[in-house]
Amino acid sequence: MIAPGRFIPFAEQTGFIREITPWVLDEAIRQLADWQRDGLDIVVSANLSTLDLLDPGLPLYVGALLERHGVAADRLCLEITESALMDDPALALAHLGELAALGIKLSIDDYGVGQASLAYLKILPVNELKLDRSFITAIDREPRNAAIVQSTIMLSHALGLSVVAEGVETEAELAWLRAHGCDVAQGYLVSRPLAAQQVRGWIADHAPVAVG
Repeated sequence: MIAPGRFIPFAEQTGFIREITPWVLDEAIRQLADWQRDGLDIVVSANLSTLDLLDPGLPLYVGALLERHGVAADRLCLEITESALMDDPALALAHLGELAALGIKLSIDDYGVGQASLAYLKILPVNELKLDRSFITAIDREPRNAAIVQSTIMLSHALGLSVVAEGVETEAELAWLRAHGCDVAQGYLVSRPLAAQQVRGWIADHAPVAVG
């Protein structure tokens, strides 16, 4: 196994990411269809690079994949980084608008470490912000991190966006996020990466138990 951080930057620099992303999207949507047939109603996320986002054929390709595999558009979430918006903001915004028009969920990944202005939040057709793990680590002990995350949660909710905290690794971090209204936690505390065939069992083991 090779960590994404070791090959994704190289793939983006060389342009080979254009070969990787179509395969990833096809596999993600195919797997989502399999899970749906098994009765799992979940949303699957996939990342887009700058080159992907600027590809004029992307919206049509994703729409065709959803139709081929029989998956509802709102079960797919595409994640973009702030930096992906900066090369050609107008074109990126146009393509995001086309994806949103299909009903696909959109997310800004690693929010807070890129270059995008807060003004973009007014116009981007996104559904969620994913706070970079650098703000989440030791959030229960770092007042500056806490202030940034709390204000971002309030701003996001005021704009109708959900907030995902990346890199949650301790119970104290999770407790702080829960107490301050964060919508979703992501990190090793929740789960290490799983093979597709393990997901159903994990969900069954962690499903809330009805009482009464």
